[in-house]
Amino acid sequence: YDLASLGQRPPKQVAVIHWAHATSSVPVRVRLYERLFTTPRPEEEDDFLTVVNPESVEVLEDARCEPSVVDLVGLGAEAPLRAQFERCGYFVLDKPDSDKSAQAGGPLVFNRTVTLNESWKLQSRR
Repeated sequence: YDLASLGQRPPKQVAVIHWAHATSSVPVRVRLYERLFTTPRPEEEDDFLTVVNPESVEVLEDARCEPSVVDLVGLGAEAPLRAQFERCGYFVLDKPDSDKSAQAGGPLVFNRTVTLNESWKLQSRR
């Protein structure tokens, strides 16, 4: 931990680790969605089912988050709660699943809507 780096952009070639406090953080379930297809033009395939990405969703059952997110959810805003989780992307609260989970004593549920790297690699034309 480098106190002088707080709020500063790190120099190039330096990684920054973000963390949530072990005892004050809250559990959340996070769904990391990736592209549904492994190719940018599945309609060009003979059978689009052959290019379905089997790893298009990953569920993190034991993720942790700052308690302030729970406070925001508790405000009962009309618009869906959206947040950027550091180094992961943009997320939206899955209210129906969060409500069901809360009734069973479980965590809030967030779905990633956009990754921080959203571009297809340039591919040569066929």
